Amino acid sequence: MGASPQRCVGRLRTSCLLPNPQVLFNVAITLCLQLKQAYHHSTPSSPHNLSPKPRFTSTKMSRKFTCIAAPTSWNEDRSLTTLPRVTAAEVTLALTPPPGSSSSNGSDVDATTHSFYQMTYLPNTNASFVFTETVKAKNLLGKQGTFITQGKGTFESKTYAVKGTFEIVEGTGTEGFEGIAGGGSFGPAVETPTKLQYEFEMKGIAA
Repeated sequence: MGASPQRCVGRLRTSCLLPNPQVLFNVAITLCLQLKQAYHHSTPSSPHNLSPKPRFTSTKMSRKFTCIAAPTSWNEDRSLTTLPRVTAAEVTLALTPPPGSSSSNGSDVDATTHSFYQMTYLPNTNASFVFTETVKAKNLLGKQGTFITQGKGTFESKTYAVKGTFEIVEGTGTEGFEGIAGGGSFGPAVETPTKLQYEFEMKGIAA
């Protein structure tokens, strides 16, 4: 017996509502390819179109150098004579190149320091001290500016020998010394014991 018209219409509706799965798959693939192609055409900043970004590098300098420090003033309260005792001192030094140096090796030095010492005198009349020091340079490694150091040291009363160490306080550099770090030491100058020999190690400043 042949199928009734109602059954034929029902099958037709079912076949229209449920198309072949392979057809659906092919349609989906085609749509994905079209969307991908449209995306690349409409997005000029896609990874395929990006040029390599330039890399910018800054040149920072690390250098050790020596200079001679001669006191130009030393103001200290000497009214107290008892031991042990603590006194404050305000000191200025002039920094100059070491003997035998020349401008050809980059050793020109024209700078001063302004320091505040806290002196602790012991019963044997020797002293230890802590200090904060501002270095003001007209020419130091070819640079101008200021920076601050903090350190500690000792003083021997019989020989008048002063020695110590210091750290450059990061964030205190100005002008040519912006970004400076490092530290150093000081002690009696070899050729002139009445003066000090400073050893600096500077880091982080532009070359």
